[in-house]
Amino acid sequence: MSKTTVFLSATAVAGLALAGCSHTTTREIVTPAPTATAAPPTVIVATPNTPPPAPRIETRPPSPGHEFVWQNGYWTVANGQYQWVPGHWEAPVVD
Repeated sequence: MSKTTVFLSATAVAGLALAGCSHTTTREIVTPAPTATAAPPTVIVATPNTPPPAPRIETRPPSPGHEFVWQNGYWTVANGQYQWVPGHWEAPVVD
């Protein structure tokens, strides 16, 4: 066999082998499911005569266990402003 025939044969075999490797992939964008969403921070100036706003209505996420206790959210004062502290599940105290 001549060098040209060997080269053409090798090129043809390589081309066929690589042709089997090509494929088209459809990419799917997967967005994770939202977890417990916290409301954006609300800034309300706290003055001595201004009571805190009404408590927010929160959706409780599923309990992590039957012994956990839900602590409701509440307003607190920090730097002269009312800030909402979201509710959360609290683990039991073990003696």
